Amino acid sequence: MKHLFFGLKYVISYRLSNVKKPLICGLVVHNRCNLKCLHCRITDRPEENGTFPLETSADTLFISLDGLQKTNDFIRGNVFNKIMRNINESDHPSLYINFTINNINKSEILDFCDFINGIKKIKGIFFYFHTPYYGYDNLFINNNEKKEILTRLLENRGKYKILNSVAGLKSGIRNDWERPLNICQIYEGNKTYDCCRFPGNKDLCNDCGYLSYAEIDQVLKMKPSAVRNAIKYFRS
Repeated sequence: MKHLFFGLKYVISYRLSNVKKPLICGLVVHNRCNLKCLHCRITDRPEENGTFPLETSADTLFISLDGLQKTNDFIRGNVFNKIMRNINESDHPSLYINFTINNINKSEILDFCDFINGIKKIKGIFFYFHTPYYGYDNLFINNNEKKEILTRLLENRGKYKILNSVAGLKSGIRNDWERPLNICQIYEGNKTYDCCRFPGNKDLCNDCGYLSYAEIDQVLKMKPSAVRNAIKYFRS
């Protein structure tokens, strides 16, 4: 309940005060990773494995999976089986999936949802889109196709464990959430950025796929479905 009260207090303060305190802070602690994700430019790849067992005191864990085994392993490296083993062996009560939609995995979104429906330990899937931080590559999906995909997710929310709210998905379809969202910050190399590391890039803002910010924006605007979704999440 403490998380629920914190969230309600923050939203009320945000609506009534001109002081916009940060709500989310992303910390970039290093640039070392042994995965081989197609969308990433990290080059420092040590030999030891970076996909750890899901043993932590954190309240909630989001696990990145971008498709079924063949697709995920093509995008991220040969890690699908290890991730699934970590999920099955975990006793953590609040496990969710982050799925980043791109041109490679867009055709198996609902198949992936079917797969996750069969895993009781996973409480939901939050969908993002690939954001072209490093330029417009073959992973990028244009805004018209994004609308079609989001409409399909909206139509299937009741059937699958889709975590994005109705309001969040509709905001994604309209592409109208506030950007840059200055209550979200990134800290890297002794520098703090509002929203992301490229907040002044209008083209990148327009093509942003970070739908969790759309979700936050809809909660702050007191959209009922987004608020209900946040309450459900905080209670988990």
